Amino acid sequence: MESFLGVELDTAAIHAARRNAATRHITNGEFVVGRTEEQLADLLRRGDPTRTTVLLDPPRTGCARPAIEALHAAAPAQILYVSCHPATLARDLKALCTDQRFALELVQPLDMFPQTQHVECVADLRRRPA
Repeated sequence: MESFLGVELDTAAIHAARRNAATRHITNGEFVVGRTEEQLADLLRRGDPTRTTVLLDPPRTGCARPAIEALHAAAPAQILYVSCHPATLARDLKALCTDQRFALELVQPLDMFPQTQHVECVADLRRRPA
């Protein structure tokens, strides 16, 4: 069964997501209020890691260390990492790929803010076979 979990610190964003899902009759997911680094390990234990994709969109500071550790422990099949700061993306990719648990398949820069220095990037990491 396909399902999703969303984690967001902003309560208003969670309420909006729940309203959006209800309006569209989407019932195969849930939204959790909280910090990703505090929720991720428990949430990842709910699913089969071989069928799990994690979509991360951290703040400019990047992923908190407990989130990186939870991803290492759970080893989901795929991590899609959206970043607005290439330096913290590079730091976190290094942490995720250092032990060869994940392979970096692609990094795609996206110029969402033309004529500024800001660039969004999406990185696609895949769990390496054991």
